[in-house]
Amino acid sequence: MTTVYFCYDTEDFTSNYASDAILRQGQILRSHGVKGNFNIVGYLARELVRNRRFDVLDELRNHTISFHSLRHSYHPDIMEYTDRADYASAAYELAKQENEGMGMVKAATGVDHFPAAVPPGDCVSYVALYHYADEGIPLYLGAQFETIGEKNIFYCNAFQVDYHYAMEELFIENETYDRAALLDEITKYKRVIIMNHPNKVLYETFWDAENYLKENQNPMFAWREPKRRPKEDVEKYYARLDDLVGALKADPRFEVGCVDDLADWAREQIYGRTVKKTDLPLIRESLEKRFSWLDAPTSLSVADCFLAAKHFLFSEQDFHPGKVHGFLYTPSGVTEKMTLTANEVREIACKIDEKGFLPPYYTYHGKKIGPADLLFAMLDAAMGKEEIVLCPKDQMCDASRLPTLENQYFRHKN
Repeated sequence: MTTVYFCYDTEDFTSNYASDAILRQGQILRSHGVKGNFNIVGYLARELVRNRRFDVLDELRNHTISFHSLRHSYHPDIMEYTDRADYASAAYELAKQENEGMGMVKAATGVDHFPAAVPPGDCVSYVALYHYADEGIPLYLGAQFETIGEKNIFYCNAFQVDYHYAMEELFIENETYDRAALLDEITKYKRVIIMNHPNKVLYETFWDAENYLKENQNPMFAWREPKRRPKEDVEKYYARLDDLVGALKADPRFEVGCVDDLADWAREQIYGRTVKKTDLPLIRESLEKRFSWLDAPTSLSVADCFLAAKHFLFSEQDFHPGKVHGFLYTPSGVTEKMTLTANEVREIACKIDEKGFLPPYYTYHGKKIGPADLLFAMLDAAMGKEEIVLCPKDQMCDASRLPTLENQYFRHKN
C-alpha cells in the first residue's frame, strides 16, 4: 500500500489574496477527512494575524502545521547569513531569527511543536538542519536530497523526505493530466508527498520572483503582485484536487497519511536504534563496500558508526545512537603506511568529542590520522585485533557527491 501525504509550502506573505488558496484547499481536504501539512513561513503567520485572516487560521487548526523559515526569500536569506567561517556565530544568528519565526507561527496557529521543517526554496543550510533537529523537529521535507528507491536519507539528525509531485504543475500547467495514470504511477512508491505552493494556484508566477529575486526589489509592505491566473484555471485546480483526494480515499491501493504520524515514525527510527557489538563485523564490511550507507541490522550514519566504535572500545554494553555531527572541513588522513596497537587506538579515541563536530584529522605523535583511518582502526580494535595497519585512503570515499557534511547521514531501508 502507498501512503500519500498532502503538503503545502505556505509562504506568500506579500498577498492577502494568496491566502484564499490556503483556505480553499484546507476546506477541500477536510471535506474528505484528510489532514494536510501546511509549512508556514513566520512572516506569513504575522501577516495572517495583521490582515485578520481568522478564517484561514481557523481552517489551519484542522491540519498539521510545520515550519518553513522566518522570512523565506527575503535577503539576506538563510544561506547568505549563515555563510560564515565561524559555525558558532552562524548558529547563533540562525537561532535568533528562526526561533522568532517559530514563535510567530506557534502564536498564530496555536500549535506547540512542529513535526517537520522545510527549506526556503533551494536554501538548504546545514546550520539550519542542525538547529531544527535540536528543536525536536524529526522531519525535513522537500530538500531534494538523493534517494534510491525506498531509501531515504537521515542527515544532520533529521529524516529527509523528498517531494514527488507539485499540484500546480499537475492540475494547471500539465495539459495532459490523467488522474488514473497518476494513481498507477505513484503505486511504485511506499510513500508519496504531493505538494503545492498555494500562491501558485492563484498566480502565474511565484510571489518572491516579483519581490525578492536575487535582491530585495521592493520595500517591506510595498510589494508587487504577480499576474493573477484566469478564474477558470483556478477552479479547474480545485476540482482536480477534490477529485484526486476522493479517488485516493476510495482506492484500496492507497491510504492518505498525516505528517504527524510520519514524524512519530521518524522519531522511532532516529532514537529507537540499537547497535550490538556483534554487529561490528557487518558494519565494517558494509563500510568497506560503500562508505555512504550501510547494509547493517539497523540504519546508521557513518558518524553513528564512529561513536559506536568508540563505545565498544571501552564497553560491552549495547550502543544507542543519538545526536551526531559530521565534518565542517574536508578531512585528510595518513599519507604513508602506519601501524598502531589497540591500546594506541584507544588512546586516540579518548580525544573524540562526542558532542561536537568531527575534526578533519587527529594528530598522534606528530602524525596525521584521518577520521576514516580512525573509524576502521577503532572497529578493528573493538573486534579484538591487537595490531592495526593504516594505509592512505580517501577519507570521504565515494561520498564526495553528497551535500556538505558527507559522513553525516544514512539511508533508511523502509
